Amino acid sequence: MNKINDHVSLESILTREINYWQNTRSTLQPAKALPVNITLSFDHGTKINELADRIGKSLNWKVYDRELVDYIASNSNVRKEIIKSFDEQDRSQIELIISTIFNNQTLSSETYFRFLVDTITSISQHGSAIFLGRGSHVIVPSSRALKIRLVENPEDRIKNLMGVNINKDDAAKDIKAGANKKSAFLERFFLQKKEDMSFYDLIINMSTLSMETAESIILTALQKKFNLSMEQLFFSEKRAS
Repeated sequence: MNKINDHVSLESILTREINYWQNTRSTLQPAKALPVNITLSFDHGTKINELADRIGKSLNWKVYDRELVDYIASNSNVRKEIIKSFDEQDRSQIELIISTIFNNQTLSSETYFRFLVDTITSISQHGSAIFLGRGSHVIVPSSRALKIRLVENPEDRIKNLMGVNINKDDAAKDIKAGANKKSAFLERFFLQKKEDMSFYDLIINMSTLSMETAESIILTALQKKFNLSMEQLFFSEKRAS
């Protein structure tokens, strides 16, 4: 399974992934010289995990969720190891991207945000990855990512959250709280009082499209945007799992 989850040590997985980057960076195929990525933005309760996992398996790409990105951003040793795994030219490119972002006066320069940008930028430079939220649609340059916004009507999102330990009322409250957190995050770190939809390449309605159709649309758009075949996009090198 490509998605990194709570059942496995984040530190051990990241250690294997960093070792992989260090051992294979000189042998990557030409198509990977400028890796492309996917960013998936969504509202709380959207069926995001299944879709991300499906795409990750189809492409053999890693999926980086909010928990993992936050873990790296808050762990200075992990951040340093990731940066060390680059050669000097790649490090300069990362610094250029980060400097460009922080020269943009619409962004906050708080310490956490700096680490967040550093983390997502570094991972996106290493190899093709799928990012779930965390402002990745703004941080990763459009020339390097297919940016997707998933929408789903509130009733469906409530149903997605409902289970043994949560009833309809609690699910509705959870949806509202998630929306407030998302708005606060965008306003605090990106000074966006209203989400700017122009950042996205595609908006996909998960209430009207099947999981299979959504996956097919994203994979087709990825190939078309970067003029690459599935064979070129598929990460054929053995990955840490």
